[in-house]
Amino acid sequence: MPPSTAEDFHSRVRQAGLPLSQADTAAILPAWQKLEAWLELVRTPAIPATAEPATTFKATP
Repeated sequence: MPPSTAEDFHSRVRQAGLPLSQADTAAILPAWQKLEAWLELVRTPAIPATAEPATTFKATP
């Protein structure tokens, strides 16, 4: 998914009712776009449990 455009960001800010100045928007938009990229990585399917090595534990007496 491509990062949000400035128009997308402004639309979301308006929907949320946040009064952001142009300086605020200029500071927050690049961070928001990086956060979106990070969220895309987090949402990718995880490695299935069957692909993980078995955890073994042996208690010593």
